[in-house]
Amino acid sequence: MPKNNNILELFAYGILALIPLVAAVVIYLIVVKAYATQKEEMIRELSAIEDYDKDAALREVSKELDIPYPVLEPAMTPEQIEKTVKEEAKKEAEKVYADEAFNEKKWKIISENSEVKKGDKVSVSLNTAKGKLEGVFKGFDGVYVNIDDMNYRIDDIADEQRHLFDPAVADKIINEKLSSLKDRFHKMKKEFAAQKCEELRMQYYPKNGYRKDGSDGWRPLKEIFDSAMAAKEREYARARKMKIHDIMMRHRLFGIFEIEVPAELKK
Repeated sequence: MPKNNNILELFAYGILALIPLVAAVVIYLIVVKAYATQKEEMIRELSAIEDYDKDAALREVSKELDIPYPVLEPAMTPEQIEKTVKEEAKKEAEKVYADEAFNEKKWKIISENSEVKKGDKVSVSLNTAKGKLEGVFKGFDGVYVNIDDMNYRIDDIADEQRHLFDPAVADKIINEKLSSLKDRFHKMKKEFAAQKCEELRMQYYPKNGYRKDGSDGWRPLKEIFDSAMAAKEREYARARKMKIHDIMMRHRLFGIFEIEVPAELKK
């Protein structure tokens, strides 16, 4: 009997010794199963993330920007456009502000302000009377001017016409007015050309593949389009990265340990 008891004791000890090992095996199998399940679910969710659809992005950007696709390179460079615009504006300004137009105004100034000579018919205003004094200038008599054999004090001639009877003052006024005319003519011509340039830019840039882009001036449509496409791709990459991060955080083993998946699924 004692021998049998020893065998039973040994057997019992053996069973007790196996319990931790069995428990460890069971726990291991549970962990492996949980890991496999989480990994399978995570791979399924990561694989379900849509790839970047470039064709859809092209259609979307084309609609948003109202730029037909494919977008061609500009037909002219900005330098070529500016050169053409300035040349055409200059030609147009030369037509509108031609020498003939200047000379017409020039001779009008000269004829209206030149010194009156004997025998010229005059029409002047007097400070002492209303209306115009018209007649033939007969010459000077001291401080008087003789018009139709009637003497009138020079001081009685209207201020703005008195220079007609003083050659030095007449020449000075003519020179001043011609100088002013020349400055105004040049300024108006320059302003006209500048305005014409803007009008021509509004024609040349759009038809050659450019669009006005805020304070940056004119930008090629292709540059605008490509920039918008790059932004779409960056937007997709950010959204994809956030989705991957969310999926990987939700599928940590027991909420703690990271589960490894193929690297291409995490890109």
